[in-house]
Amino acid sequence: MKPKGLIHSLEFSLLTDLICDTISDRKPDGYWDDPENILREAKELLLRERLAKLPTSSKLAEMGHSSLGFAITNNFSGGYRGIRRELGEKKIVHEIGYWDDTKTIEDEARKFLEGEKLDLLPAYNRIRTLGYGGLATAISVKYPGRISALRKKIGSNIKEKQVEEIREAARKFLEDEGFEILPGASTLIKLGYASLSAKIYRNYPGRIRKIRKDLGGDLNRKSKGYWTNPKNILDEARSLIDKHDLESFPGYDEIKKLNATGLSSAVYRYYPGGLYALRDDLGVKELQRRPGFWHEESNIVAETRLYLTEHGYMLLPTKNRMNLDKASSLVSAIAKYYPGGHEAMSLYVSNLSLAREGSFEIDLIREIVGDLCDD
Repeated sequence: MKPKGLIHSLEFSLLTDLICDTISDRKPDGYWDDPENILREAKELLLRERLAKLPTSSKLAEMGHSSLGFAITNNFSGGYRGIRRELGEKKIVHEIGYWDDTKTIEDEARKFLEGEKLDLLPAYNRIRTLGYGGLATAISVKYPGRISALRKKIGSNIKEKQVEEIREAARKFLEDEGFEILPGASTLIKLGYASLSAKIYRNYPGRIRKIRKDLGGDLNRKSKGYWTNPKNILDEARSLIDKHDLESFPGYDEIKKLNATGLSSAVYRYYPGGLYALRDDLGVKELQRRPGFWHEESNIVAETRLYLTEHGYMLLPTKNRMNLDKASSLVSAIAKYYPGGHEAMSLYVSNLSLAREGSFEIDLIREIVGDLCDD
């Protein structure tokens, strides 16, 4: 551990430069809404990577250009077909009668799924937007029973082994995190399980409701909206204290161990001010930490991140604000035991915030935002 005191001026300068560089690399708001920007970025990518043809959306994501792929699909007229036309790419022309053979359509559909890393044939417009207009037309005009029949014929491309792997990952989540019921997408992402959320959303038949049922979760334990009411949370917290004869209201992990997972999640997500405010409203003293808890830097960082999440802060507030938020123990620990004190922690939080903004989870949230009602 570094000696206590202010960060060395050189180190401070380097960290400041890092943050400034990160900011300068970010695109301004609305950048990807402009077709001219999208076309320019595509041209620069082809030149920089020496590519003869614009990669598919899945390939762009693998190359670290998911924002470009997302913008082409959603904000460029004609999607991939349109931008390839603007880039001067030659359209693949098949010989007359090529699409008359149903087996050819099935083979091309399988290639499409593999190339785009999809598990189920999307709608016609989506297929065209991704640059496969010929296939879309052939399915619509030439294939008996059209797209629904083709989906059944070639399957969803999801193997039972893959589905079982997702179930196993969900079981491990429940065991590791102490949940009784698999939470929805937003909670999974908050807890650092964005990958699991994406797999359930994209590859699990029936998505979150079906996997909950498969895992044996009771979806009707509380009435809809019950946990969004702070009064219900407060009443449940009082009941938990009385039931277990607690001197203080415990932390999230301890609540889960007392078989009150729903309460733990509700305090985290819906109670104004989170755990700190709830303890204050209950009139109980702040939970006593084990001796030496605040001496460990990792504990201070973890508690700081929890505090920020509960209060919805992107940056670390002033000491006075934190004291008003009933986080005086954390304020004291940062001052005494975190190298560089409050100033260093503020810098750490700033850098953490920038890293979160640039993460792949932003694209994932865009994809599943329509599915959040399953929470």
